[in-house]
Amino acid sequence: MRQLHPGVYGYSRPLTGFGMDICSVLLVEDSTAIIVDTFSSPLHVLEFLSPRMSATCPLCKETGRLLQDVRDVFVVYTHSDWDHCLGTTALEEFPEIRFRVIAHRLARTFLIEQGAREIARMREKNPDLMVGAQVVLPEITFDSRLSIYIGGNLGTVELLSVPGHTQDSIVCYLPGPGILIAGDAVEDPSPTAGDPEDLPAWIGFLEDWKERVNMVIPSHGRPQGPELMARNAEYLRSLLHT
Repeated sequence: MRQLHPGVYGYSRPLTGFGMDICSVLLVEDSTAIIVDTFSSPLHVLEFLSPRMSATCPLCKETGRLLQDVRDVFVVYTHSDWDHCLGTTALEEFPEIRFRVIAHRLARTFLIEQGAREIARMREKNPDLMVGAQVVLPEITFDSRLSIYIGGNLGTVELLSVPGHTQDSIVCYLPGPGILIAGDAVEDPSPTAGDPEDLPAWIGFLEDWKERVNMVIPSHGRPQGPELMARNAEYLRSLLHT
């Protein structure tokens, strides 16, 4: 758990059995919070929200104090892959909180059609990662762009469709501090591509937006500067010629 910017906290945990970490991001301003991705199990989200109950470290105390005032939570799925969206039921542990799930329209479709089957498949392969995993469908969906006003220093959070890794992939952009919460649209060292037809637009996004971003927070890899977006674009461009 670490503070990446005032009001922006990242929690990374091992994606056991896959040789990488997975990161979720918490945005907090006054009585509103946004959680970007909920891992693969509610147990992991409860770890993320443990600052609410923990008195063991200064950062946990700080986020715990902030979360005490939160009454509205928006949960954002960057896409419907199993390691990003199956821990949402953890929020039911906090009845005083009203939470609403937001995702791309296709993410809802994919979770309806494939969610239960994907949980069963992954639970058989790696049961420790899937304890209590359950699909919570998005109730707010969009196709290309959606804005959430969170207020305070963070202001507005822009959700943008960036198909490429998956057709339902989105990113979250904080215009004020220039922070891009990238999901799997940016990865360190390189992203995993889906439909080849999405590559040119994906590359175009990375090349354009690297000029607007001060920090990129990938779901897999450490937060860093926009040079990671440039490297990802170069890698994806190489795939067009293979």
